[in-house]
Amino acid sequence: MEADSAVSCAGQWPRPHVSGRIRIHSIRLPSGVVQPVGSSLKPIPLTSSDIIPNRSARVGVAGLGLFALGGFVNQGLMYGGLVLMLLALSGQGGRFLELAGRMAFFRISALLTGYILVSGLLGYLRSGDEWRPEVLESALDLLLAGGIFAPVAAYWLGGDGRRVRWVLGLGLAGLVYALLTGFHWERLDAVMGGARDLFGMGNGAALFAATGLTGLLILVASGRLRSWWLELSALVLLGCLAVVVLWTQTRAVWLACALVLPLVMIAMTLHAWKYHDNRRAIALLLVVAGLLVAAVVSTSQVLERRLSGEGAAFMALLSDETGDYGNSGLRHRLPLWRDALERVRERPVLGWGAGTSDILISTSEIGHRSSLTHYHNLYLQLQVELGSVGLILFLVWIGTALKTAGAGARNVREAFPVVVFLFAAIALFLLAGLFQIRHDDERGHYLLILFGALAAHRAMFSGASVRAERKPDQ
Repeated sequence: MEADSAVSCAGQWPRPHVSGRIRIHSIRLPSGVVQPVGSSLKPIPLTSSDIIPNRSARVGVAGLGLFALGGFVNQGLMYGGLVLMLLALSGQGGRFLELAGRMAFFRISALLTGYILVSGLLGYLRSGDEWRPEVLESALDLLLAGGIFAPVAAYWLGGDGRRVRWVLGLGLAGLVYALLTGFHWERLDAVMGGARDLFGMGNGAALFAATGLTGLLILVASGRLRSWWLELSALVLLGCLAVVVLWTQTRAVWLACALVLPLVMIAMTLHAWKYHDNRRAIALLLVVAGLLVAAVVSTSQVLERRLSGEGAAFMALLSDETGDYGNSGLRHRLPLWRDALERVRERPVLGWGAGTSDILISTSEIGHRSSLTHYHNLYLQLQVELGSVGLILFLVWIGTALKTAGAGARNVREAFPVVVFLFAAIALFLLAGLFQIRHDDERGHYLLILFGALAAHRAMFSGASVRAERKPDQ
């Protein structure tokens, strides 16, 4: 339950209300006076501190906006926004620790970040001088993969539903802009004829487009769009993102979508049946299903050609490890995975150090034959670099985030679509991670930090929303 129990920065009066079984009996005004609900509110002079917003809060919220916009558009904007959010905590550090410190998610996040920091330092010290710059850069990439930065972003989300919508909207706008500008439009005819295009994002284009597609599907089915033209725009954009997923020809993401999207549609159908105009929502879900089927049918030749060798490659893998894998992705990945397993056997518990995959592959027999720099498997990559301890910590971080999201949204009907989106987005990420890694670049950082922030923000402020003295001054 959230109540407007404090005067806003503009000095407006709060609006007391009753939600659930809890009745608000009084309101604490900015001057510290408690006013009973139902009594006439006497005008009380506001001080400058009541009217002028806290400067650190303004900087933190501005940083959140830059972070949201820059996630897919410009890494300088994204990292600059993250720095602003961190700097702004210097003015509200005590309040942040009070709110975040009581969450298990915050403690796990701090532990994960600390472990990666120590592991990266050890990997840096163990590597030779010629490799230290690469190890340091890769270790920093891993350090930014969620961890403590997620609770920081959650604090600036402030438990505010409007702020969450703005952040997601900016992220979607940035994704669309990046896809439009990253596509080689001069190759449009070739791509429509079956050529592959990665939209300037590598294999990540498919994963991020699939995540955006899933968010739009949930938004349409949730009944949040109140006008027909918004619904039509969302459906058109959803269809375009489906085409992007197919044009990238990224098989790992195709597999993830085939497993995740049906479950999302079932969850949203049940939600619509229980809470709002189920006929309209189900009709919209049928339209979405039709769009997805139409996108698949229109590119059936591309799918057939791209998947043609996978069945034979899988049978060769089962029968003979030295079989011919044709154009299957297993042809390059299996040697990498075998090398990773050898490295794991040598240092199974603590790993070789954060950021050391590049040097390990380059100094192996595989590295002399190719320019590959990572193991094309999220779990093996983390196991090699961080050991079993680091891999388990990362998975526990994800599990704790999901548990926190569910607890924070308990008995809050409006939060259900966001929780479904979080489960679906991280499921896509983890399933695609069986064949690729996306946690080590700026877009992966953005995805993981935003995932953790959306999961934790409501729970962070749930205990502070009823009592004005604990509501952060944002």
